[in-house]
Amino acid sequence: EGIPQDISEHMRLMCDILVLAFQTDATRVCTLKLNNDHSSLRFPNLPAAGGKGGIDYMIHHLLSHTNGADWLKVNQFFMQQLAYIADRLNSIQEGERTLLDNSMIMFCSSMMTGGHDNNQLPVVLLGQGGGQIRTGRVLDYLGKPNRKMCSLYLSLMDKAGVRLDRFGDSTERLLAHVGSLGTTLDQALGSFLAELGASLFERTVVIVDDVQLVSGSAEVRAVLERLIDRMRGPGSG
Repeated sequence: EGIPQDISEHMRLMCDILVLAFQTDATRVCTLKLNNDHSSLRFPNLPAAGGKGGIDYMIHHLLSHTNGADWLKVNQFFMQQLAYIADRLNSIQEGERTLLDNSMIMFCSSMMTGGHDNNQLPVVLLGQGGGQIRTGRVLDYLGKPNRKMCSLYLSLMDKAGVRLDRFGDSTERLLAHVGSLGTTLDQALGSFLAELGASLFERTVVIVDDVQLVSGSAEVRAVLERLIDRMRGPGSG
């Protein structure tokens, strides 16, 4: 029938292909790009704020500069796809672990906001890499001497058995320290955690620079409060 014209159906199909490829060991490395920074994609599948129809009155790139309710809803939609992948992987058993436990899934963006701010990039890691990654943590690298993305890539490649002296602009691994509790999560990460659910957070590492709690949703706020409690609890270092 060709490529689905419904955005939700199309993205969900791509997520299913990714999961199937890992499940059948057809590949062990996969990149899934749902959108790009300068995209003209529209979202008629998502209801616009105020009941004005779908979010198809403005292309993705221009919408990113509005920082309004519809822009938040689009970001939540992308987070839902990640949560779907995590749930699917977590439902597949591989010996004593699940496929999610045996994977390393990185979710990131090349911009923090639509204002072309790439100085602070939130990164979400899912899975334990076969038991090599301690999850259920929030790591804050703001103000630290080494907060390069390529340092994170070097660390992840180590866990995949690929040892390199350098990658991109980095020659050192990312230190896994825990940041301060003075900052929490922004709207998009809050939406992600709400979609992901508290149980799957046990298999998640959220790497942030500078974030803030902004949410009108009681459900999202409850998830964030549980997250902060876990950070303060025993063994959260």
